[in-house]
Amino acid sequence: LGVFISDDGGITWEPFSDGLPQAVLVLDLSISPLNRKLRVATHGNGAYERDLLEPSVGISRHGPQITEFRLDQNYPNPFNPTTKIRFGLPQATKVRLEVCNLIGQRVAVLVDEQKPAGFHEVNFDGRDMASGMYFYRIQTAEFTATKKMLMMK
Repeated sequence: LGVFISDDGGITWEPFSDGLPQAVLVLDLSISPLNRKLRVATHGNGAYERDLLEPSVGISRHGPQITEFRLDQNYPNPFNPTTKIRFGLPQATKVRLEVCNLIGQRVAVLVDEQKPAGFHEVNFDGRDMASGMYFYRIQTAEFTATKKMLMMK
């Protein structure tokens, strides 16, 4: 629903829906390079147009830099049978990433090792799990975070 933009290669997303109705279903996007406009076609709410963002001035050879620990929402979510879990580390550290069921029982340990600073992505295969809600948790010496994910068969 709506239009979103990412400036770090799809790791994080922010709303880019200024001027659109709230919770609108977007069917098509197009860019007009002549006037630097984004055109949005919606389902039942008409078409809209807005200015594009100004192009970035600098380009980093090393990709986006991370300044804080982070755990992103898995994608896709809901999933069947696989999903991706991304996390970021501002420094090298020992990382434990695990999946638990609703009563806190560990279902899988996805990472349990030293990782370098930067962005990391883990593929999780839940084909042997029952449908339902699960939690995934990252732990380092300095950071802990938990997110929900939904397995649907």
